[in-house]
Amino acid sequence: MFVLNPDVKIVKFDFGTFIPNAWTLYVMLLNNRERLAPWFWWANEKVTANFCKTLLFGTSYIIEVKRRKISRLLFHKKSYDEQFLIFSGAKLTGMIGLDDIDTAHKEAEIWCFITPESEGKGIASASFKILADYAFDAKGLDCIYARTAAGNDKSEAFLRQNNFQIAKIEYGVPISSRNPKITDLTTWEYSR
Repeated sequence: MFVLNPDVKIVKFDFGTFIPNAWTLYVMLLNNRERLAPWFWWANEKVTANFCKTLLFGTSYIIEVKRRKISRLLFHKKSYDEQFLIFSGAKLTGMIGLDDIDTAHKEAEIWCFITPESEGKGIASASFKILADYAFDAKGLDCIYARTAAGNDKSEAFLRQNNFQIAKIEYGVPISSRNPKITDLTTWEYSR
């Protein structure tokens, strides 16, 4: 059996895992605001650190509310998101998640953030593998996909290395519904 990185584990981002890791997560996100800013509005340099802290701690409440909402969304067959914390050993090294989990079409978008000092150690690949297995086995999905903005060569190389295939390229579109920045967007798919 091939093990990418036996020290890597992902833990569901819920109220119970958030509280003991809140400060570490805040510092990790604060130290990587520049890298995250193009993709997340709350990491923009115009957003103060105190606002980020308030937003992050407010997230703990939202997570609990969201957990209850997911069960209602599942009942009505609407899409929902799930986030996980990534640990290498005992150290929090990033976040990963499934967005727009669509049980009707059996697909979801996967995303990942790893701290710079954790890159090149197989942590992201191991996390993708763990979450893909979860998506296929526990969620019953047939396909997961990722999106990369034009010029994001590092992420494209990572997706290729992890057996994702280009499904389509869109030109002059917003990065996402949460980020209106216009770019060319490549959608990558992975299925078993």
